[in-house]
Amino acid sequence: MQEKATHLDLQAQVHQLCGPNPGLYTFYHSYVQKARHILQPLCGIGTFLLPFLKEGFPIQGFDHRPHYLEQLKENAAFKDLSPVIWQQKLEDFCKNTAYDLIILPDASFGSLVQTQSIKTTLQNLHKSLQVGGSLIFDVQTIHDAPRPGTLHQSHWMTPQGQKIFLSFYSCLTGSIGTSIRKYELLDKQKVLQTEVYEIQYRIYDEEEILDLLQQAGFCHAKIVQNPQNQKIIENRLICQATKEG
Repeated sequence: MQEKATHLDLQAQVHQLCGPNPGLYTFYHSYVQKARHILQPLCGIGTFLLPFLKEGFPIQGFDHRPHYLEQLKENAAFKDLSPVIWQQKLEDFCKNTAYDLIILPDASFGSLVQTQSIKTTLQNLHKSLQVGGSLIFDVQTIHDAPRPGTLHQSHWMTPQGQKIFLSFYSCLTGSIGTSIRKYELLDKQKVLQTEVYEIQYRIYDEEEILDLLQQAGFCHAKIVQNPQNQKIIENRLICQATKEG
């Protein structure tokens, strides 16, 4: 059995097996189809970016995890796509007035947990938007976060007939959650590979996230109502912040 603490092959495989959440994809699609210059920070393996690109939408992306970007390139080559992507940390990104839409789907913004990093990132994203451009993202609430102290388990079948098994516990300290996650790759009950690692995430309430957006310079920020009536969207806050001139 191989123990790993940093290389997240199995997690990337799970993302690939699951694909984008249909409700979230439909929601973000309604904004992407109207934009001309789109950016997805934290694009991962391309779960959202590649389907949007395949539809012909002008979307670019970046991520700080090189192995995710390598998987994205492989996925893109398989689909005969040539995405514009690069490696960069979210909190380091700033490109003046470059985009009319920036999206962070599937609670990816919650990976920033330190308040100063969050404030700096939102300010930089504000600078990176054209006047009239929008930042759209969803964040977890207490109702969407994993229940602390409870063992959570899931599994997925790979195309090779193997099983990826996930088990994790979470704890919550204030607005910051921590999960210890264990992925195992099994073939006929034999464990072939194991990954154990820790992630942190931040949960929000409506007042806090709107206040952070206003501090970053977004005079027009709101919580978008859930038009699809999807459970995963109902339990999250979907934020839209527009840059005014």
